[in-house]
Amino acid sequence: MSYGNLTYTSNGYNSTCLAGVTIYKPDGSWWIISGNLFPTELYLSATGTYKIFIDPTNTCTLTTNITLNPPTGTITVDGAAVVATSPSAGQTVIYSFTGTAGQYISLGATNVSTTPANAGVISFTLLDSRGAYVSNANTSGTGATLTTAALSTTGTYYLVMKSPSSATATATLTLSNDITGTVTTNGTPLPLTIGRIGQNARFTFSATAGESLELNLSNVAYVANGYTSTCSAEVIVYKPDNTFLIWTRVYEPGDALSLTNLPLTGGYQILIDPTDSCTMTTNLNLKPPANTLATNGVAVVATNPTPNQTIRYSFVGTAGQYITLGATNVSTTPANAGTVTFRILGTDGNAVLSSGTVTNSGGTALNTSPLATTGIYFV
Repeated sequence: MSYGNLTYTSNGYNSTCLAGVTIYKPDGSWWIISGNLFPTELYLSATGTYKIFIDPTNTCTLTTNITLNPPTGTITVDGAAVVATSPSAGQTVIYSFTGTAGQYISLGATNVSTTPANAGVISFTLLDSRGAYVSNANTSGTGATLTTAALSTTGTYYLVMKSPSSATATATLTLSNDITGTVTTNGTPLPLTIGRIGQNARFTFSATAGESLELNLSNVAYVANGYTSTCSAEVIVYKPDNTFLIWTRVYEPGDALSLTNLPLTGGYQILIDPTDSCTMTTNLNLKPPANTLATNGVAVVATNPTPNQTIRYSFVGTAGQYITLGATNVSTTPANAGTVTFRILGTDGNAVLSSGTVTNSGGTALNTSPLATTGIYFV
C-alpha cells in the first residue's frame, strides 16, 4: 500500500505534520499501526473486509492518493535474473517465489542505482508467507547480497525491494539455491564453482570432539562481474549446534583455516560467501594436520604439494617458553616465483605469534614472546 502526491496543510500547527495509520483485520482487531504514511507491505492472513484508518496530527489536513498493488511478479530460484524498478520514489517492488522447508536461499543484487543518483539506501528484505522477517540487506552502492538460514516452512515467500523516500530505484536480482554437499576429512580435493551472482556454498563434515583438522582453499580465482573493489569470500565454520566456530576472509590465491580441538562431536558446516557480485572457483581440502616438529629436534624439509597450498606443522609448547624458527634453503618451483610466508600460530591454530617472509629464495628467522599456555602450537 502506498500514498502518492501526499501534501499537508498545517492550519497553524507549528510542528511537522504527520498522519497515523491503523489497519484493522476483518475481525475488527488492529493489525498494523504506523506513525506516518510510509509505504507498507501487506500480507493478508484472513479473507474479508479490511479497514484503513488515517488520523492527521493536531490541526493538520492532508490530500493523498492511496494505492493498493499486488506483488510485481515472480522470481524463480536458480532461474533468470529479473530487473526490478520501483514505480515512484519511496515505493516497494515485491516478487514472490516458492520456498521449501530446509532450503537455503541467496540473493545477488547488481546494477543497483537510484534516480536521482546517490539518493540513499535501498533495502532488500525476504519475508515468509505470513509477512514475517527472514533476512535483510541494505546498500547505498551498486550491489548487495542477502543470505538466509534454512527456510522454516514450505510455501510462498516474498522478496521486497524498497527505494529511498526521495528517489526511484532499479536493480538486477538473481535468486539462487546455495550449493550444498559433503567434504571428507581425508584430504581429497573437492572442486567448487560458485557461478551465480550472490550464490553461496555450504558443505558439511563430521568430526569428533577433540579432533583437529585443517581446511585449505587453494587455487582461488574470482570474477568481479562489475564489482569495483577486490573480490574475496567470507568462510565461516559452524558447530553442530549451529553456533559460530571460526571465520576468515579469503583472497586470491587462497588461504587455510585451523580447526583445532573441535569442541563437539557431530556435523559441522562450512559457509562460503563471495563478496557482492563476485563469483569464484576453488578447491576445498580438509585433512588432519599430520606434520609435527620437535623443538630442539632435527630439521625437516617442507615441500608444498601444489601451488598456493599451505603446509602446517604442530609442536608442543610450554607456558613461558621462547620459540625460534629458522627457515633456510627456501626456493620455489618455478624459480623466483614470489613470496613464501612463515607463521608461528597459537594453540587456537589462528592467532599469529610471529611471522616472516622470503621472496623468491633465501631464509628467515622468527621469534616469539613467552608462550602464554602449555599446549599444541603450529608453524
